[in-house]
Amino acid sequence: MEIVIQEQKEGDSGEVFNVKLQPIPSKPVKVVNTDEKNNDNLQNSNGRTIQVIDISAYKQVREIRESFEDLGEIEKIYTRGAGLYQIAFITYKDANSISYFNKQWSYHINKDIVRVLPLLLSKEEREKRKQFSLRLSGLHYQTSGYNLKEVMTQCKGKTCFIPAVMIRGKYQRCRYAYIHFSSREDLMAARQMNIEFKKGNAGARKLYWSKEENRICNICGLR
Repeated sequence: MEIVIQEQKEGDSGEVFNVKLQPIPSKPVKVVNTDEKNNDNLQNSNGRTIQVIDISAYKQVREIRESFEDLGEIEKIYTRGAGLYQIAFITYKDANSISYFNKQWSYHINKDIVRVLPLLLSKEEREKRKQFSLRLSGLHYQTSGYNLKEVMTQCKGKTCFIPAVMIRGKYQRCRYAYIHFSSREDLMAARQMNIEFKKGNAGARKLYWSKEENRICNICGLR
């Protein structure tokens, strides 16, 4: 397509002549959808993020970071309180750093065991990770998740949560733990086990399995 404009020569002649212009097509400009870009960035970030629960309220961010840095370089960490506990969201710089938690359900912060969920874990997988659980009672005073490491291996437990209470202003762990299993078969096999638990120089104690909702003595196991 040509565009013709008329111009008049300078001077007294007043002569008019035509000037032809050939337009040059401009290159198409890609319009970036801001919402799509933000969604892509969010999806990328979520794919590198884990949610950590059951963290004691007194744990400092520095302690949490130092434990999880063993798996890779951390980009950012965010925590929020939840009563006697806190929840952390940890984003790594490399998505491969969280691949450990595709099969592992827990990790450690010093001597505490905490549950870990990749942020992009499906709803079905999240439900599975809390579907099969038992209460294990009869623990020694102030038992930590680290103390139960051998017990967890023996019964094929995937996570271990020891609740805590405030007694006269002091944070104290309960004498029982909630153990989660990956299948009903592992749960049923664990219930058949007679487990004796020894902590430090203290004598061995017999531990007792029960359903979470059962009302029992958490020291001797009696109903």
